[in-house]
Amino acid sequence: MLGLLVPMAALCAGEPAIQKLKSGTGRPNMSFVTRSGTKLVVDGTGVVYKDDPTILCWESGNELDSTLEWEREIAVYIKSLDSNHLYMVGPAFGIFVKQGWIDVPEFDIFQRHYYRVWNLPWAAAKDAAAVAAADKVFIVGEYGWDGKNATIEELKGWLKEVETNTTVSGDLFWALRGRKENGDFMAVPGAGGEWWALYYPGRTTGPLNSEADMKARVHILSDHAAFMKMAQ
Repeated sequence: MLGLLVPMAALCAGEPAIQKLKSGTGRPNMSFVTRSGTKLVVDGTGVVYKDDPTILCWESGNELDSTLEWEREIAVYIKSLDSNHLYMVGPAFGIFVKQGWIDVPEFDIFQRHYYRVWNLPWAAAKDAAAVAAADKVFIVGEYGWDGKNATIEELKGWLKEVETNTTVSGDLFWALRGRKENGDFMAVPGAGGEWWALYYPGRTTGPLNSEADMKARVHILSDHAAFMKMAQ
């Protein structure tokens, strides 16, 4: 069964960005959650988010640089509105290993993002073991699938580790690009898109991402996704 992971803020700046969102309003830190959690319904169905079984969890935001106190405040508030879904912390660079984070009862899921290009090497087994010791869930929230981050054999090894390590509950690569309505590929995005943007079944986007290499990696990722689906 697949579940939707919903970030409350798709921002990397964390708490300062949320302060900016509420600038001039006089609202408390969690007001942006209040409006989402109490007002919005799923388009076309009338189902309130808290009652939607297709949602796996709420995430405070993408790669947030938040404090433990702020993260717990948001988690407590979300769970006061919704007791049906899990909560995943937004920080994704190993902050959970700091004393206190793993033991917070409102934090259900922890994650790490792995990018060799940003000096964040793959360490899923070590990170998952730390989370599992506290009886919490660990996922690989993002990883670089491309030639700048992994050789073909390294990529195969990482995915095999996810498939066989029971303390790793899942993984998400960054990032699949879609197609336009006319079927053409969407443009290669900026901000490093020449190396992280994945196109099915493959295309040349940069010096390290030839069409042949991308096709090989697409095949590996597709096989992995099929395995994970069967293993549910």
